Amino acid sequence: MEVQAKKDAEKGKFPYKGVKKLSELYQIYESLMNDAKSLLATPKHRASEFEEAEEKIEALMYESSHKNASLKLDLHGLLLHGVPDAIQKLSSTLVKLDLSNNDLDSFPESVTSLVNLVHLDIQSNQLTSLPNSVGNLAKLKILNVSGNNLTALPDGIAKCR
Repeated sequence: MEVQAKKDAEKGKFPYKGVKKLSELYQIYESLMNDAKSLLATPKHRASEFEEAEEKIEALMYESSHKNASLKLDLHGLLLHGVPDAIQKLSSTLVKLDLSNNDLDSFPESVTSLVNLVHLDIQSNQLTSLPNSVGNLAKLKILNVSGNNLTALPDGIAKCR
């Protein structure tokens, strides 16, 4: 079957019904991918992902109120465009925050209130700059900003460890 399909393609025939050219198949593929992207970017989908982030924050707040522990929050891959303000309530206990693989186009100011943050992963977003207030994260040792569109780092970053 595969050999026949290859021979047909070489002769200019395409083995899919109704498709005569490879360019037509590519157009169908592009259309399907655009439909999938628009479905993922619908406000309903974004709202549910934001709610999931808020639920994770609430769970950590509960955990931190019953333990005196350092906490880690994983919000990677949720297609977030922002970070719930409730994250500020974790400022004294949150040490690691993963915001990688989201749709952040600006650095969430609420993150700069996380004074005990040691590890921040914001790779693979759409950031073009970091605010000077990132220097408020004085305990920050690991900052992963790869996969963004940054052209420079702010002077305030020198205040981080």
